[in-house]
Amino acid sequence: MSTENSDTGSQNTSQETVTAQSQTEQVSSLEQQGQSSQAAASPEMTKSAEKTETSPASQTVTNPLDINALANEDEKSEDAEEEEAAKQDATENAAPENYADFKVPEGVELNGAVVDSFKGVAKKLNLSQEKAQAMIDEIAPVMAAQQVEFIKRVSGQWLEQAKKDPEIGGSNYDSSIQRAIKVRDRFGRMPDGNYDADVAELFSLPVGSHPGFIKLLARVGAAISEDTPPKGKVSGAITPQDIYG
Repeated sequence: MSTENSDTGSQNTSQETVTAQSQTEQVSSLEQQGQSSQAAASPEMTKSAEKTETSPASQTVTNPLDINALANEDEKSEDAEEEEAAKQDATENAAPENYADFKVPEGVELNGAVVDSFKGVAKKLNLSQEKAQAMIDEIAPVMAAQQVEFIKRVSGQWLEQAKKDPEIGGSNYDSSIQRAIKVRDRFGRMPDGNYDADVAELFSLPVGSHPGFIKLLARVGAAISEDTPPKGKVSGAITPQDIYG
């Protein structure tokens, strides 16, 4: 009986030992798995920790003798200066809030509506006062020449109409002009014999070629020529007979 009990006890002890070893191995296996997981995660955690603990500013090392660094600083400075100069140039060359009066060549006069329209266009194009003035300097003489050419053309057309007019044109043209000149000389002079400045200016204008203007003066001249000068003696009493004959 003792032997059986002894064998039975040995078997139980042996089973307990196997069970303990199995549990120990399981615990060891779990510990190894945990360590493996920690090992796998440790590089990323380490990098994250390094990023958190170390900032770029704290790791930046400046070499005061680095020629390349000095060159980069010079380039940045030049770029900043160029940018500032470009901004200043753009401000100086921008269109003003309101344009000042433009200068025009002597003898040239620009129509107010034309100037206002030009200012609107210059504003849209963002032209400075100087650039807008430069355009006026180029355009004004051309416009003046075109105005003169237009006046000459219109004046010539009026004169041709007068020469073809049934009343004052054709064979009557020369006599009509002489009658008009008679009116000009008689009523256009001042007591001292000189022409009135306003009358002289009027006859210098292209309107002097207009058929209506010539016709009016020719009719007045004809009426004056038809007047009968009074007759009478130089001295003595003047009677109706002396005046009417």
